[in-house]
Amino acid sequence: MATLTIQPSGADSCLFQNDPDANYGTSIAIYIGRGDNSDKRREILKFDFSSLVAGCTISEAKLYLYYSGYLVSDPVGRTYWAYRLTQRSWTETGSSWNHYVGTTDW
Repeated sequence: MATLTIQPSGADSCLFQNDPDANYGTSIAIYIGRGDNSDKRREILKFDFSSLVAGCTISEAKLYLYYSGYLVSDPVGRTYWAYRLTQRSWTETGSSWNHYVGTTDW
């Protein structure tokens, strides 16, 4: 079984529930979890899978994140989930909580 390491393609953006139309695509930080009880935060990352052979099977995927600080409470021991985002045409500088590009709703 071959192992392939793929880095994010440089496109990422933070989505803030409490700031639903704002874009944070140029932010250097990743914000996930909650800012407070009502402020959900999500991060979207884009990967380039063009080097994969058509029809191949991915049996395992790992995402490694490292933190250098935190705003609310120490994240050590917390569990975070990663999900596949099926909207492929989102843009780094056009996405927000409400929109995947400009004013087009998710």
